[in-house]
Amino acid sequence: MSNYHRIKQTCALCGKTSTYNVLVSTSAFGAMDLDTRPPALKRYTNSDTIQTCPHCGYVNYTVDTPTTLPAEFVKCEAYTGIEHSGLPAMAIQFYKHAEIAKAEKDDRKLFWAYLRAAWECDDAQDYTSAINCRKDALAVLTNTNAIIMGDVDAAHIMTADLLRRTGQFDAVVKSYSQYRAKDAFLNKLIQYEVKLAKQQDAGCHRVDEA
Repeated sequence: MSNYHRIKQTCALCGKTSTYNVLVSTSAFGAMDLDTRPPALKRYTNSDTIQTCPHCGYVNYTVDTPTTLPAEFVKCEAYTGIEHSGLPAMAIQFYKHAEIAKAEKDDRKLFWAYLRAAWECDDAQDYTSAINCRKDALAVLTNTNAIIMGDVDAAHIMTADLLRRTGQFDAVVKSYSQYRAKDAFLNKLIQYEVKLAKQQDAGCHRVDEA
């Protein structure tokens, strides 16, 4: 099960204090998805990976996470306009998180904000928005590659999955049919991505299916 504590935290941007439910422990049973989304129960704690200040709207891993951005940033159109994007509610918060990451030039935070937004769209069965979120994540990953994933092969598996989940099947087959990862298990995963792409399968799949 997932356990929470209620704690008071002070927003790093506006300085106001609020009470938040903070995830302190959870569990995962089974295999993760090819894009690293964990199995239940951890799967359903995606929304707990960020916090939103109810006073100013600042979004970060925790609201007391320091930022170099001015307080006026959360009032700009690029930030407030996300509310009218039509995305599922939690995906909106991840896109705000992404906007902050973009302004801070934090590519790792930016990538995961987009991907986690896609997971929220998956759960809401908003597949068009999920594709758009993954395209945004893919654009970041393409520019940074292994810097985000920490490993070249892992970066290529994620790239292949994002391409496949956005319907870019030919790109997966062309780029990865001859690709060989150093690790046998990672190689198995990337060849499974190619197999799925050849079948024009854009669905969610787990690593234990490979």
